[in-house]
Amino acid sequence: MKKVIIIGSGQYVPMDELARDLLWADKIIAVDGGMNFLRELNIEPDVFLGDQDSTRENILDTIDETSMEVIKFKAEKDKTDMELAIDYVVENNFDEVIIYGSTGTRLDHSFANILLLRKLMVNKIKAKILDLNNEIYLVDDVLLLDKNEKKYISVVPITNDGVVVSLFGFKYPLDEYLIGFSETIGVSNEILDERAKVKIHSGEALVFVSKD
Repeated sequence: MKKVIIIGSGQYVPMDELARDLLWADKIIAVDGGMNFLRELNIEPDVFLGDQDSTRENILDTIDETSMEVIKFKAEKDKTDMELAIDYVVENNFDEVIIYGSTGTRLDHSFANILLLRKLMVNKIKAKILDLNNEIYLVDDVLLLDKNEKKYISVVPITNDGVVVSLFGFKYPLDEYLIGFSETIGVSNEILDERAKVKIHSGEALVFVSKD
């Protein structure tokens, strides 16, 4: 399996998880300002991608001295740098991706980046977003979750007809229950067993695993 990490320019990157996943990944992609963060850690990515409008000038001055693949886009474009990175993952046939630095104070960017999980899902690429407080998945079949320090699990439908979902190993179990679009019954559940299962029978849902 080909595994890749994407590092964006958002905030709240969990360092312990990143250190673990850097060893796990076959390739690291820096998305524009994500390069600033990696340089602070003395980590060189395999790919540097974006319009370079949020990368520090002193870093851009040294890019030619590296062996990384550089893919530069014009600032005037129809896709965000993060979507272009997702396209790269799809086009290069990766099997699994973990995305860091895709959430932050810009809610428009954060929300758009979360919805990009769908492009990965329809291309059968296993994916999740990680930040300091959350793991975020998009699920249309089964998601297994181990009990850990992240306490709250929320299932949020994104399809117009909602989702039919079963929850096993949770404080509030469900059995083929229809959660309608914009309904909140799936928010703030908790795992009781050592491993829990989210099964989506129809529709698609975002699953948030959150510390608080």
